[in-house]
Amino acid sequence: MAALCLLEFAGVFPRFSGTLMAIQFLVIHSSAFIFTLPFWDIKESAKPVAFKVLLGLYTLLAFSIDGFFGIAQFAGLTYATYYGYVLGKDGETGRVPLLLRWLVSFIVFLLAIGITDAPSDVDSWAGSRRLALTGALFFGAAGLMELSGFYGEGWRRLLRRAASRQPQLLSPMPAWVARELDPQGTPPPPGGDVRH
Repeated sequence: MAALCLLEFAGVFPRFSGTLMAIQFLVIHSSAFIFTLPFWDIKESAKPVAFKVLLGLYTLLAFSIDGFFGIAQFAGLTYATYYGYVLGKDGETGRVPLLLRWLVSFIVFLLAIGITDAPSDVDSWAGSRRLALTGALFFGAAGLMELSGFYGEGWRRLLRRAASRQPQLLSPMPAWVARELDPQGTPPPPGGDVRH
């Protein structure tokens, strides 16, 4: 996708990156709500309804951006953003890799917009040549993160290394993070958070 954005910037393709990045914004925005549904303090029976309502609203937003093609882009970009997790690539399981994917996408998206000085108004993105650079930077960085293995074992290695230097990092860690950090089931350190 990064290469296609660069080709657009070079004038080889018609402008599409502005719309593509607006849809990617929807993917990141929707994920913040949809993926936190399990943690919402509502009845379990209401969660599937809330999921369908949110998905419907974001689908309508995608449609408002680019019609049925916007819906297809929304589905495709959502899959592209989370496919490694969905497929269990590199042993990705649990909440942490999913949350990391969202967090990295969010940060890289903001950085790409800032670095390329993209317009701040999403409504002005369609047809903006600058968004081709934004898209190239975002999708290039997202691809590099995917290739790095960070979402699989990389985050665990990084956190273990940091904890070996600063053991107090582990004590405030939520139990569900500690379980994912140590899949063998070693209990969290004394004083560690046991909340789920």
